[in-house]
Amino acid sequence: MFFLSRRNRILFYNSYILPHLDCCCILWVNCSSTLKDKLVKVQKRLAQISLDCVIYTPSSELFKELNWQTFPERVTSQKAF
Repeated sequence: MFFLSRRNRILFYNSYILPHLDCCCILWVNCSSTLKDKLVKVQKRLAQISLDCVIYTPSSELFKELNWQTFPERVTSQKAF
């Protein structure tokens, strides 16, 4: 995805990845902690790729800059609807 501009990488995440996370939130609530940890790691890596950051950048900074909710926050907010 590095051949895409930063704006397009963020748009790709919001258009293709995020709907899959949101659509299946009911399923994610009941999945194992191992799978949840993997999904959190994937989301962190996507944030790093979107902003061209190194792996050592704190994910809290990335999510704040992108205005993204963390995976557990998304599951909780989607569960509320």
